[in-house]
Amino acid sequence: MRIVINDRDGYLSHLGIRMMEEGDDVVTNVIDHDPDMTSDLVISDRPVNMNTNIPVFSFGTSVPKIGLELMGYNTKPLEDHEYRSFFVIKMYDPIQGFGDQTVIALGLDGMMNRGLGLNVNQGYALRYVPEGEGSRMLTENDELRSFLQKTHHNGFVCLEGRVSKGHVYVHAVTTDVPPGILYGLALGVSTRLSQFFLEHTHLRETWVCSLMLTRYPYPFSLVDDRAFLTIDRRDVLEYIQTPFVRKARNSMFTDSTIIGYATSWDTHLNDASKRVLASARHLHVSNLQYRTDMDEQCRQTYIELLNSGIVQQGSHSLPQHSEPNSLA
Repeated sequence: MRIVINDRDGYLSHLGIRMMEEGDDVVTNVIDHDPDMTSDLVISDRPVNMNTNIPVFSFGTSVPKIGLELMGYNTKPLEDHEYRSFFVIKMYDPIQGFGDQTVIALGLDGMMNRGLGLNVNQGYALRYVPEGEGSRMLTENDELRSFLQKTHHNGFVCLEGRVSKGHVYVHAVTTDVPPGILYGLALGVSTRLSQFFLEHTHLRETWVCSLMLTRYPYPFSLVDDRAFLTIDRRDVLEYIQTPFVRKARNSMFTDSTIIGYATSWDTHLNDASKRVLASARHLHVSNLQYRTDMDEQCRQTYIELLNSGIVQQGSHSLPQHSEPNSLA
């Protein structure tokens, strides 16, 4: 299968590598020069206009705040500054509309453990959830569906919300997903990746953790003196995504303070979070930074979503928070 990937910032590079490993013919960043080229699929990090029948899976459109208000979403910020972020993600295509799978991502808010430090997102825990209030926030909004139809969107639709003490507001609705969520979604694909983008095949019904890896002075600067990295186990490479790391001969180096994401999956959130930490510990670079309490904070976010009705209690996908390892 011939795949075109249009990627300005490098976040989609790992998708192309995996597709080539799975036997697809992948070319990058040629769509602007030759939009009518013969291919089976185009994946673009921004909306594109193509006068062909080639399937285009695109990212990058955000509904402005005034648009969210016209769509009926509550955009009033919460008074409690210690909110927890969550994301509701569904697939959409202009023919079938919204797909039948829903993914909830729980944000890991705060630079340091227990949510301390600057309020920047440091990772995600995500998985399937049953159709509930979170899903209906997307599927039952007529204005949003009309917007997606008019733009002929084919790809993800992501609602980013904030929740605190049972109260919810909508921060953004986009046809994009944060890189950490994208890497987690890709890890959950058990079929060929190209098949997932073409046919919207289902993800594994497991927990997936995606942990951001940075080095000081992030988040105060996005660049710093060049640093060299090592990963001491080859079998860990597929679980660490490093879009800003370059390779020359046997060396890996970067000028960026964002290293990338470690990813993992398992039946239980507790086990998936342990696995992602195990992967992160095999990456070595000076001044490496990452959170170590993903399980604890994401469980607390899950309880907030239960209390607000965003996810349903007692389902097989997200059962009641009754025992330390009950999330399965």
